[in-house]
Amino acid sequence: MKILKPKCDSPLKTRIHKPQTSNGFGLLEIVIATAIISGTLYVLAATAQIAFRVISQNMTKVQAEFLAEESLEAARTLRDSGFAANLGVLVREAIYYPFFSTTTSSWSVSSTSAGLIDGIFSQELTFFDIYRDGTSQDIVSSTSPGAVLDQGTLEVLSRVLWNGGEESLELRTYLTDIFNN
Repeated sequence: MKILKPKCDSPLKTRIHKPQTSNGFGLLEIVIATAIISGTLYVLAATAQIAFRVISQNMTKVQAEFLAEESLEAARTLRDSGFAANLGVLVREAIYYPFFSTTTSSWSVSSTSAGLIDGIFSQELTFFDIYRDGTSQDIVSSTSPGAVLDQGTLEVLSRVLWNGGEESLELRTYLTDIFNN
């Protein structure tokens, strides 16, 4: 018997069939990935927009707080330089506007506004009489029985308005004639 040899010199090769796998994304995977990335970017942009709006509003309020404190400091300066001469002559419960003179480097108050600060804010000061109980010296309402006007103490309201007066911030304090001037 004769053994037949294959015509080629190489031994027979057997092939094993492997299922074909995808090496890339299919169209569906690309669409889903694009939708997820787009949604994420939209949410990040909306969050950043809200954050910037809150920061801007907060910055405006902080500026208003500084201006209100500045008005109270102006009133303290007027007290220090002469309680009777500077504050004693003011009409109670009238609105005054603090003004800093660069020529004299001093504060004063005026019944007319000098205009908006930074084109946004308006500062106001209002002074109120203080009444005390005749026996306990506690601060009381002017209509309380035994209420006596305290000539050496004023309540000061500092108000800052912005957005055309739609928004405001108020600070209150008491000023006393501690230097007897």
